[in-house]
Amino acid sequence: MTKMCRTSLCALATFAAFALPCVAQQNPWNGSWKLDRSTLKYDGPTVSVAADDSGFTVTRGGKAGPKVVCDGKPNAPDNGVITTCSKSGSGYEVENTRDGKQINKIKIELSPDGKKLSRTIDITPPDGSPYTLTTTSKRLSGGPGFSGVWKETSFTESQDNGVLTIEVKGDSVDFKETRSRLPVSSTALQRPHRLAGQ
Repeated sequence: MTKMCRTSLCALATFAAFALPCVAQQNPWNGSWKLDRSTLKYDGPTVSVAADDSGFTVTRGGKAGPKVVCDGKPNAPDNGVITTCSKSGSGYEVENTRDGKQINKIKIELSPDGKKLSRTIDITPPDGSPYTLTTTSKRLSGGPGFSGVWKETSFTESQDNGVLTIEVKGDSVDFKETRSRLPVSSTALQRPHRLAGQ
């Protein structure tokens, strides 16, 4: 599920909980729902990038990550992950592996005007089918090149078609994306209890 959908799913779960019926009947929340992306405002993370001729460092939430050295050679493993980064056109290509198996491959590109940064991440999970994440960020400050502060403005996932199936059963609610094999069940969604004095 994409980042955009997670907040919406939490809100939807709360509304569905209020709609739980007191008697056995068809619940109006049951069925498949298609996300209307035009109604969403995505508020992605803000990161700072410091780039030089040898590579780049990304800082998130005030914490700098390890420097990614882009010399086309495998770098020393970080928590068991070996990173190989190469310069490619207007950006970089990064491959991460663990135990000789690819975890992901990332293509990072800077727009010709230097105002947008795009990342295409091909992910190979140990179990399941490969999928692709795509993000776009806009420059808030800095430059030229990759150095500066960037705000993520869009996020898409190849497997996410925006369809969610809801099934209310008694005091529980099952949520299932069409691409998922199993539903997420919530038995904790109960009607709120009135507090004394309310």
